[in-house]
Amino acid sequence: MNPLASILSGARMAGQAMKAHFTDPAVLSSLGKQVALDTAVGAAAQQILPRLTNQQSQRTIPQSLINAAVHSGIASPISSGMTALGVPASVAALTGQIAATPLSHAVSNIITPESHQQPYASGNDLMQMQQYHADLEQQRYNNEIALAMAKNYRTPTEIVHRNPSADLETMYRVMSGPVPNYG
Repeated sequence: MNPLASILSGARMAGQAMKAHFTDPAVLSSLGKQVALDTAVGAAAQQILPRLTNQQSQRTIPQSLINAAVHSGIASPISSGMTALGVPASVAALTGQIAATPLSHAVSNIITPESHQQPYASGNDLMQMQQYHADLEQQRYNNEIALAMAKNYRTPTEIVHRNPSADLETMYRVMSGPVPNYG
């Protein structure tokens, strides 16, 4: 038998098995319950885990619910179908989760675009911001003092106090003393 023919035959058999699997009411009920449970757990994890680390969740609660529901709605059928084809349940679950991640992110962003607002600041961020503003205020204060000193500072000048009577006395001695001989 031709390799391409055997692949096509296997794909047809897998397709028939998938059709029988996904039209079974018990499977659909089980998938519905799994999606509901995964949605609740996933949305709770997206909201609670960041808060446990003193951060704000990046999604609102409705965004978390939609994201978790879409993710589970994609991952659960993939996992269920792979299990029906004979893949071990743990491998099927992991493959479904991995395959659903990029798809669910793309789909949930179409449904509820994530806001690109500034993330909430943590306590440490606020303390750093306060320190930054305090440093700016100190620099402004230092600049004002330097400016005031530059405006008001005058270089010291030497002031010589003279006694006018001492000058007169010197002149009198010069005038009344002996006349020098330059001869």
